[in-house]
Amino acid sequence: MSNVDRSTPPPAGPTPRIALPRVERTRAASGMRVAATTSDATPELLLELALPSGRVREPLGREGLASLTALMLEEGTRKLSTVEFVDALDFVGAHFAVHSDDDETTLELRVLERHAERALELVGDLLLEPRLGEHEFARVREQRRAALRSRSDDPKSVVNDVWSRLYWGRSTALGSAGIGDEESLAATALDDVRRFHAAALAQPRAWRCSGVCRGGLEQLLGWLAPLEARLAQPAPAAGAALRETWSEPSPLERKRSRIFVCDRPGAPQSELRVGHPSVASSHPDWLALSALNLALGGVFSSRLNLNLRENKGYTYGIRSSFEGGRRPGAFSVGTSVDTRNSAPALREIVRELEGFTAGATAEELAFVRSSLEQALARQFESPAARLSFVSTIERLGLRDDYPLQRLAWLADATPAASARVLSEHLHPGELLVVVVGDLTAVGRELAELGLGSPVKVDARGDERRG
Repeated sequence: MSNVDRSTPPPAGPTPRIALPRVERTRAASGMRVAATTSDATPELLLELALPSGRVREPLGREGLASLTALMLEEGTRKLSTVEFVDALDFVGAHFAVHSDDDETTLELRVLERHAERALELVGDLLLEPRLGEHEFARVREQRRAALRSRSDDPKSVVNDVWSRLYWGRSTALGSAGIGDEESLAATALDDVRRFHAAALAQPRAWRCSGVCRGGLEQLLGWLAPLEARLAQPAPAAGAALRETWSEPSPLERKRSRIFVCDRPGAPQSELRVGHPSVASSHPDWLALSALNLALGGVFSSRLNLNLRENKGYTYGIRSSFEGGRRPGAFSVGTSVDTRNSAPALREIVRELEGFTAGATAEELAFVRSSLEQALARQFESPAARLSFVSTIERLGLRDDYPLQRLAWLADATPAASARVLSEHLHPGELLVVVVGDLTAVGRELAELGLGSPVKVDARGDERRG
């Protein structure tokens, strides 16, 4: 175990009474990054195994391929059918799931330590020898068709899809719905799924594994050894691998505020999304922004919620966030309002954003610091919370003591310091505004907000005439 890195010291910070989990990390023989921490709460292994097969790698015209491949990975192995695979996991009491996001496909496992070896054998079979059969593909694709047919009936899904297209544009799969559309699904064949998965298998150095168990990294590496041995063998033939032609996407440039409306005639409510491109989690100001957001729209007592819910009665709840991520994530505000309150709610949102650029008050800064400190004191009590901590650090490239970094900034922050950060990263005059609602009922008032004439778009975010 000479390659185990035990050199990371316990992180220092302004609140030494808060003990963060100690993260150990190494690269396995295959090149896979492995990181782990310990937990004595339960005799369990919690594991995330992430592959570089997220939406950013989908070819244009095959949008939805990443999530479709993730669904197919749950359909069993070459030796075990879907039902047999599920039964085998149930027999050892394992909880298992596969999901995809913008960057990765992640296999999640939770199992008692005494069954970890068998559970990881099953996961290895699924990963390296998935069934990916014609019968299963036909069934999964029909389920996807049903999901697409119902998607346009959900205004929250529609606002997400429109926002994605207007934020990322048409040159990347990130500018489309995560499950694709009817056209991309019709164009996607089982061979596309096989090639997409094979491309991820060919890049073990881009894999990452995060785990929590009582024995930490050394114990985890022992359980991973059989999978590592299989990775050292030639991979079974899976057809020509998907050619890596994707490029790192960037959000479209900020412009003067504009309103885009997806018309839903007769809708009793409007779904609102307001925001603009912001920073990645690697940006030096992201931790400060994520903290300051609590005062703006991150908790019940935030400015946006107290105004639009408690004072005006426009909504049952409103939230804002600086999303961060591996690439510039959005600053966004989201809420649902009664149709007649669509324009008044947007007016109040813009007003609150303009006011917040002047900085958080001393009272708000004290509240944010107290809230984060109290949450941090009990945040790592469960193994699941510890796994989330390790995974977040590894996925986003954060420092092991990033929660204490945020508290350290807050300890010295003043209203003037917060104003300097917010004035640089909050742009109320350059907002992308998406409204999913009745254009006839709200169009005139929206046009009077001074944000330009509403532009009509369809449920995918493409402009429509007439």
